[in-house]
Amino acid sequence: MRVQRVLMPGADVESWTVLGEDHRPVEPVERFLSYLASIEKSPNTIKAYAHDLKDWMTYLGRHGIDWRAARLEDVAGFVAWLRVPPQARDGRVAVLPLAVLAASMLISYERAKAESLGFDARGGLMERAERLAARQGELEARVLASAEARAVAVAPATVLAALAEVRGRYADEDAFHDDLSGNGFDAGGYAEALERELKVEAVLETVAGRAAAVSDIDVDLYYPFHPEEFERPEIRRARQILITVDEALPGNGRAAALDRIATIAARLAKDPARFEEQALKHSECPTALNGGLLGDVVRGKLYPELEAVLFGLGGMEIGPVTESALGFHILRCDEVRPAGPVPLERVRGKVREMLESRRRRICRNAWLKTLGAG
Repeated sequence: MRVQRVLMPGADVESWTVLGEDHRPVEPVERFLSYLASIEKSPNTIKAYAHDLKDWMTYLGRHGIDWRAARLEDVAGFVAWLRVPPQARDGRVAVLPLAVLAASMLISYERAKAESLGFDARGGLMERAERLAARQGELEARVLASAEARAVAVAPATVLAALAEVRGRYADEDAFHDDLSGNGFDAGGYAEALERELKVEAVLETVAGRAAAVSDIDVDLYYPFHPEEFERPEIRRARQILITVDEALPGNGRAAALDRIATIAARLAKDPARFEEQALKHSECPTALNGGLLGDVVRGKLYPELEAVLFGLGGMEIGPVTESALGFHILRCDEVRPAGPVPLERVRGKVREMLESRRRRICRNAWLKTLGAG
């Protein structure tokens, strides 16, 4: 999942969206960001929300949680996850009070949209998720009043580093302070909120550290009893060249786009080795900068017409010009990996990390429930 810069067709207007693993916009996030653009929020504000919501959706996806069914404990887990080192979560290090606000605003927007269409969203999943941010302050107060919190301190340098990371996402100081102001913060208030969250996270990490260690035997036992988790689907490593169709843009009407992609296909028929060069020069997909590399693709991730072509190709074969809702594509299959079980030795480390994460989460959540019971 990644944040992608977007230029509005027919106008020199910048905005941002979030693309999923299938390289399509993540629909609930896209709807919300489009709404922000429609009420003339600045590109910097939209970019900030895009980053926060990418983190929220990534966290939920990796933990198998439907964003509409998220619970208070999930927000606490999300906040803690944001401080996990990048190598452990494949993301940036950040702690953002605004990240929880962004998730809450997305859910509030979806609720309002549902109600405008005549659906009763009260009491349902969206309202429960919306309450997460409102209850976060209560949870933090209980965590900070705990005995564990008395043994935890946050160094000023840690707060400054987190502030610098957030500040680095903005073009300049004015854009940063404008966004803070628009969300009800000044610099001092934001620093205090950030320090508060950092301390909450440090306490939660301390509590999670009480979880029992995972042994080699635990890993060896988990693997054979959960074979469905280690079945690898057929995978194709794919590249594409895309020429979009947009009748409003000169040179991108359907006839012109078809002519352009046909010219590229003719070049590749003469010299297939030029695929990456042609992608870099001509493709209108963000993957052009990486030679058109879409990455590893499984069934169900592409448009059906593209999937049919890709999964009919052999290694290093180039497919015919194919049309989708986006425009015209040429696909290349770089590698074919058949379906089958993944050997234990290839996933041992991941199984251990998963079991450790699960035990830490259970330990943390059990402790949070004791605070709630008090």
